[in-house]
Amino acid sequence: MKGIKIAMTVKGITTEAVAEFLHIHSNSAANKIKGKSPFMVEEALKLQEGLFPEYTLDYLFRDVISRQPER
Repeated sequence: MKGIKIAMTVKGITTEAVAEFLHIHSNSAANKIKGKSPFMVEEALKLQEGLFPEYTLDYLFRDVISRQPER
């Protein structure tokens, strides 16, 4: 699971809210959040700065659940 999905859940931000914030269709936002299509760099920066300033870009856009712990 991508960090953005976790951050959205923690903050109560919906896919529709992300779509509206980015001025894209909700299906496009859902595909980007699920990793089926990529976020443009500008979109990633806008999301991090506008909706998720307390999270790093690295956290938001990497796979945080399925990663193996570092040893």
